[in-house]
Amino acid sequence: TNGLRDWDVQVRKGTGDWQTVTQVRGNTLGHVTSTFDPVEADAVRILCLAGNGNTYSRIVELEVYG
Repeated sequence: TNGLRDWDVQVRKGTGDWQTVTQVRGNTLGHVTSTFDPVEADAVRILCLAGNGNTYSRIVELEVYG
């Protein structure tokens, strides 16, 4: 699989610093749901730290709900 193995879900409000709200380590599944307590944010990002494919990784779909 070429999916992500390790990543952080981060949020930012305004021009503030990025804050990690949840993290995943050691993933080998094709579908993963990350949940965290609601936060007020202007932006969300996935900070990719490692993949299972060793040369590249991909995110096929990303959904964020408020």
